[in-house]
Amino acid sequence: MAVRFAGARAAAARHRKQVPSRSSWSANCTPSRTNGSRPSSAVQLDVKARACREEPQQYLWRFGYGRADGKPEPTLKIEVNGHEEEDGHTWYNVSASLSRIVDEAIQVAAPANDGTELAWSARRRLCDLREELHDRVKDMLGPDYATHFDETPFARHGGPPGTTARLRDWLTTLASCANRGALEPRVLAYVLRCLEAPVPEASDLALLQAMGRCAVCTLRVDTPGMDVCKRCEAVREDRTNSPDEFPDLN
Repeated sequence: MAVRFAGARAAAARHRKQVPSRSSWSANCTPSRTNGSRPSSAVQLDVKARACREEPQQYLWRFGYGRADGKPEPTLKIEVNGHEEEDGHTWYNVSASLSRIVDEAIQVAAPANDGTELAWSARRRLCDLREELHDRVKDMLGPDYATHFDETPFARHGGPPGTTARLRDWLTTLASCANRGALEPRVLAYVLRCLEAPVPEASDLALLQAMGRCAVCTLRVDTPGMDVCKRCEAVREDRTNSPDEFPDLN
C-alpha cells in the first residue's frame, strides 16, 4: 500500500511540473478568451497572446520585417513627449511609431494620417525604462553596446535636470540601431514587446497566407493564390447556396 501511495505522489509531482504557473507567463501575454462573443478587443487579445509566444523572426514578420518582396523594412521612431508627476513619481510619455509596408493584407486598426504607420504610446517611469529596456538591451548587445551608445548614454539615476533630453537621445539611438539593422531579431523583438507595440489584428491572415495555410482551418492550401483550402471553400459555397437554417414558420 505504501508503494502505491508513493507512486501516486510521484505522478502528481510530474503533473505539476508539466503545468506552467501564472508567474512564468510573460507580462505581455494575455490568455485568450474561449467562450462567448468575440469583439474586436477579444480578437486583439488572441493575436497578442499568440504573438508573444512566437519566435522573434515570425513575430517581427507581423510588423513587416523580413519580407522577401523587395519592399523596404519598417522604420521605427521612439520619442519622449515630456513627463508628468503622479503620486510622487515621474512618468515619462513615450510615443513610438512603426512605418508599415503598404500591404492590403495587413491593415492598421488605428492608422496614422497617411495609413502607413502604426503609432502607439506608453507611460513609463525612469526605473522601468532603465531595468526593463536599457539594462536588457545592454546585456543582449554585449560589447557592441558601447559602439552604438557611447555618445548618447542613458539617463542618470535620480532624475536630475537634463533627464528627459538624455532619455530622448538614448531612445533615438535605439531606434536608429533598429533601422540600420544593428539589432538582432531577438533584440528588436524584445524592444517592440517591451514598448507594447500593438500587434496588427489582420497579421494572422497575412501570416497564414504567406505560409500557404488556410485562413479557416490552417491546413495547407493546395491551390496557389487561394486563402482557404478546398474543403473550407466547399463548406463556404454550400452555406451560400443552402436555404436559411431557420426558415420562417409563420
